Amino acid sequence: MSYSSIKTLQINLNRSAAATESALDLAIGLNVDIIAVQEPWVFPRPDGDYTTTRSVIHQGFTQILPNHGSLRPRTLFYINKALSFINIAIESPQDPDCLIIDINNGNSKIQVINIYNEKDLNGTGTFTIDRGLLPNPLYQHSIVLGDFNTHHPWWDPLHDKSPAADDLVEWITTSNLLLLNEPGTGTFYRPHMEIPTVIDLTLTTTNLVDKVQDWQTLPDIGSDHYGILFNIINT
Repeated sequence: MSYSSIKTLQINLNRSAAATESALDLAIGLNVDIIAVQEPWVFPRPDGDYTTTRSVIHQGFTQILPNHGSLRPRTLFYINKALSFINIAIESPQDPDCLIIDINNGNSKIQVINIYNEKDLNGTGTFTIDRGLLPNPLYQHSIVLGDFNTHHPWWDPLHDKSPAADDLVEWITTSNLLLLNEPGTGTFYRPHMEIPTVIDLTLTTTNLVDKVQDWQTLPDIGSDHYGILFNIINT
């Protein structure tokens, strides 16, 4: 199946059911096709076993959860039910903090990698990026997005650099990824902060950069993170 464009919204929903409802309503109003979520709200499990959990249901979207086992999933995709050519990738790792989908277009595809970069839920203290979860090398047409929880002057010139920021930049450059964020355009804000900071990133492989267009932030979704909206153009 072919498509002309796919409108994509990425957002950390801070485990909020109300923010999830707000994001879904916004997505319907903007004709969004894919919602890439970090820190989704999922049904609480008193026993700590999230094997059969899910997030807020919407009649217009199908949920894709990561291969999270019994751990709480911290990434999730909502996919427009009309888009039957989008599915979880075989490369998607066994980890709640990284989820990969394929957008199939005939004999070609685009992979979208959804990352929540945080210490693992198993208690080892290893961050998502450092767990070796991502394909190496990345698929030639890839979009890497999510909450990276990292400050660096490249995208966040008004805040101090995070301790592991140089390692993340090295991974970005060696993976030949390009940053779509406008440096200094905030993506995260709480009332005690003087100005928003930038921790939510959108990256593409070099041969996709002209096909990911209209990148913009959307404040006031109900989370402490702004939404990021862009179009994937099929040319």
